[in-house]
Amino acid sequence: ENGETMVVDGQKISLGIPMGAKKEAPPPAVVFADTPLKRAGQVEEAAGSILLLCSPFASYVTGHTLEVTGGKGI
Repeated sequence: ENGETMVVDGQKISLGIPMGAKKEAPPPAVVFADTPLKRAGQVEEAAGSILLLCSPFASYVTGHTLEVTGGKGI
């Protein structure tokens, strides 16, 4: 209910943000129609975001939720 967290090298990472009631997912064509990249993200792309946040390049990033959405939130 509260979202899981884990600690990697002293950094706390949220594995999920709690959401409301579960709904049946619409077909992929509908989901990606309004996503600028027009496709689902790959596991490697999500992992790359995690690697960035665990790297020294993100040493000044605090209190941020990184959305890996292919631009859907723009």
